Amino acid sequence: MTDIQAKIGYILANEMGEDTFIGGLLVTDQKGFPIEFRYTDPVTPSALQRVIYGNALDRYLIVEVIARSLIESVTDKPDLFITNSRLILELNDLLSAPLISIQEGNESPFPELGHVSKLENGDILMQIHPTGSPAHITYAGDEAGFDKIQPIIEGAGSEMNLLEPLKRINEALEQIMEKS
Repeated sequence: MTDIQAKIGYILANEMGEDTFIGGLLVTDQKGFPIEFRYTDPVTPSALQRVIYGNALDRYLIVEVIARSLIESVTDKPDLFITNSRLILELNDLLSAPLISIQEGNESPFPELGHVSKLENGDILMQIHPTGSPAHITYAGDEAGFDKIQPIIEGAGSEMNLLEPLKRINEALEQIMEKS
């Protein structure tokens, strides 16, 4: 395991309730301590927007309106961005740092933290925590790029649960929605 100190940006955009969308971005240090938190105001599309955008409305709101504005607003630039949304991966080219999507897996644990297995669909199974199932990782870049961020994922995974900050963002967004 490497001893790399990194900042990780977690980005989440959700539909909360009746056609209302909101997003949040949390930058943490490698131990999961918050450095910066940003969120959007709730966005509710109009009836006209629903008609004009049709089936593309969710993608437009999540990617272009919410995630893009959060990424552009962050001041403490992360070394790696993590999301749980494959849609947000579309913004990979906008970022100064790599972007991955992580989903919880249900496979048998690999023998060690950082162990990687490539899947046929291009995704990666990686043991991101010392115990539990490996995670499904989708990376928009090439294999050489993933090789560069693998030590960041492994180092942070030895210090914290890499999926837990996404849950924190979701809870914070729920509190924001309650107050609005």
